[in-house]
Amino acid sequence: MLKPVQKERLWALLDKLLDKLDRPFLTLHVHGSVYNCFYNDILYFESLSHLIYLHTNTGNTLRCTETLAAIEAALADDQRFYRCHKSYLINLDCVDHVDDTFVLMDGSRIPYRIREKKKITDDYYKYFIKRSLTNKVAEMA
Repeated sequence: MLKPVQKERLWALLDKLLDKLDRPFLTLHVHGSVYNCFYNDILYFESLSHLIYLHTNTGNTLRCTETLAAIEAALADDQRFYRCHKSYLINLDCVDHVDDTFVLMDGSRIPYRIREKKKITDDYYKYFIKRSLTNKVAEMA
């Protein structure tokens, strides 16, 4: 901001900053740097050839040095993140629908453990219903 400071612009900027601070984020090590990724920006994590890739809803793919197990543990308190396969951890809020794979909003197809198809699809639909009900209650308040 430049002087003279206008109150309206200052308050708008502070509101914007507070919104960002209130959003949960995950801190990752990416190419020797520390990277903070908001939960809402995460589509899924993929383990491939002993490397972890973070796929974001902005189309970026970042290579992380953490293990998938460590990332899963860091996100354990947030029910939107689900380990559907040994190589994938997905954000359930980004799932468009489920058929023989999880189909994400960006068109990505994420496999799940076939042996656990019923459990995995049940878990997803329970989460979807719970999220929908929570959103409805929030709208009514």
